[in-house]
Amino acid sequence: MNSQPVSNVQWIEREKLTANDYNPNIQTRIDRALLKISLLASGWTQPIVVREDMEIVDGFQRWTIAEDPDVAALTGGLVPLSESRNVGIPCAR
Repeated sequence: MNSQPVSNVQWIEREKLTANDYNPNIQTRIDRALLKISLLASGWTQPIVVREDMEIVDGFQRWTIAEDPDVAALTGGLVPLSESRNVGIPCAR
């Protein structure tokens, strides 16, 4: 089981990750507010998935909301990270 990416979640400074230039998702203000409420109520339930070079593959919206001071205060500015060398497309839309 340790070979599975979810078994190797790390906490890292948000600033060390980089956005990709192909994210097709546009988040509305309402969805952004709901994501913030969810994170504040439930905490981080999914890691941000990155390539070896720290480019985000999945979790761009979570990474974006992590700069919000209230969300950043949950973990001292750290975000959960799972590195996947073989990921080419996001896991979910």
